[in-house]
Amino acid sequence: MSTLFEYCNTGFQNGGYGTGYGTDQECQSFTPSTYHTITSVKLLVKRGDTDDIGNLKVEIKAADVNHKPTGAALCSGTADNTSWANWGWIEITLGAGANLNAGTEYCIVCSYEDSGDSAWGATAAGSNVYAGGVLSYSSNSGSTWTQTAGSDYLFEEWGDEIVAPTVTTQAVGDIQSTTATGNGNVTDDGGSAITERGVCYCLAEEGDPDTTDDKDTSTGTTGAFTTSITGLSSSTDYHARAYAINAIDTSYGETVDFTTLDVDQEWVEILTEDRALALDNTTEFTPTADYHPATKKYVDDNIGTGGFAGFDGEEVTDDNNTVIGFDLGGI
Repeated sequence: MSTLFEYCNTGFQNGGYGTGYGTDQECQSFTPSTYHTITSVKLLVKRGDTDDIGNLKVEIKAADVNHKPTGAALCSGTADNTSWANWGWIEITLGAGANLNAGTEYCIVCSYEDSGDSAWGATAAGSNVYAGGVLSYSSNSGSTWTQTAGSDYLFEEWGDEIVAPTVTTQAVGDIQSTTATGNGNVTDDGGSAITERGVCYCLAEEGDPDTTDDKDTSTGTTGAFTTSITGLSSSTDYHARAYAINAIDTSYGETVDFTTLDVDQEWVEILTEDRALALDNTTEFTPTADYHPATKKYVDDNIGTGGFAGFDGEEVTDDNNTVIGFDLGGI
């Protein structure tokens, strides 16, 4: 459900309004106090004569230092004036909307596609003046603007609040002596696109990690993700947690612990053919891509292609007494 953010909706004076047609444009600037996505505006308007048929076009633009509209429209919408009453509030939906920054001034710019005098209601001079903006008008399609002090056009701007994202951390997986796999899940983007997500980590003794520590990123927005954590030290305790960033803030999941393996006592899972070669002390072992990567890495790093001659490592079994690897500390 949309939320009302900035507004000036009381103090209307019949006769205190701007009329528009042809090259006329009217503008009310406003300054949001919170970051949000604007999705619609409500304006107090009237139709001119019964034969004045056309659309009211509303654009949201940035304001310059003089409170005047500048640049291209951030979003826009139109309303058919044929159903307007003499005076009444109408809502104009602004397409996909636009994200507005807190403390930044913007403009609601109205132009009229008819030949009559459709109008936007304003406050009486000095009455209920909206402190966050300025009323102005143009008679040459926005080339120049004239400001009117002491009055404001009546408006309400509606939208959706944007908050920090929500992210959770899952246990670190595939832990080796110098690498591991980080796991996280962005469950809500907070209403603003995720600009970065990943897993940050640090030594356990340093407390909770943040994005100023080591981190590995993962492309994407919401949903589960993994990261490849590298450059770790063996036999070391680490803290890790997932994070996600949107236009509002950086959010973190809970911190999880993991400990890297000791490279000299690394438990290596191996395939059946690896085990057969390892147990045959007379067979040269030349690791290939067919072998388990952990086996190949250990041989590459510690033995080379000369084989497992002299291997006397202890078999490692699971709860069903099935051999799942070897303690290579016996080499």
